Amino acid sequence: MFNMYVLLFILLVVGLIALTIYFVVKVILKFINKPKNKSVRRALAIRNGTIIMVQSRERESFHAFSQAMIDIGVTDAIYLVGGDAYGWYYNAEHVRHVFGKKLADIPENISYIVWR
Repeated sequence: MFNMYVLLFILLVVGLIALTIYFVVKVILKFINKPKNKSVRRALAIRNGTIIMVQSRERESFHAFSQAMIDIGVTDAIYLVGGDAYGWYYNAEHVRHVFGKKLADIPENISYIVWR
């Protein structure tokens, strides 16, 4: 009987230590894991039933960009590569709109997203 109480006590102590470590790590990660990288952000999105391309004017965190899209009424979005990445899209009138910086040593992108 004595051994069972000792075993239960040890399990309780180990459990309390594990919980303490879990909460300490969780608090530390909360401070460490703040958004750090800022970049020009882009997304294909739907707002008021219309398909739009959204691009930030300045470098910002992913969280700030997501919140800005919510603030302007975007209901659905697909995040695209941001920064200075080169790309283009064609509007409903088949006019090509180019964005980003085209680098001479990178072949033209042939990946397409068709959203209808």
